[in-house]
Amino acid sequence: MTAKTHIGQRIRLARQSKGWTQEDLAERINKTRPMISHIERTGSVTFDTLEQIAKGLGINLADLQNVSSEHILSSSTLDSPEWKALVRENELLVELVENQRVRILYLETELKRLREG
Repeated sequence: MTAKTHIGQRIRLARQSKGWTQEDLAERINKTRPMISHIERTGSVTFDTLEQIAKGLGINLADLQNVSSEHILSSSTLDSPEWKALVRENELLVELVENQRVRILYLETELKRLREG
């Protein structure tokens, strides 16, 4: 992840690094799980809610707003089997998407050839 990671993604990483579900975080800050899901997906969050999330996660608000994802995650989290499995899953998903893109291009070419021939 890069410094361009939006706040929702950083919240998700911080939550996951604690081993918490969205429900766990929601309960800690008296919000709903769907709200946490929305924030993590979109990065859309009010300042007041962001303050509550940072406090609930035990993270300084300024750090949550200004640092890259790597600073949120400890080195032990990055070395954990769970993190490595997520990285591998992401790599496989990227490969799958690329394979599907190539397949679509091939099928579009074949369809065009059949229409012309």
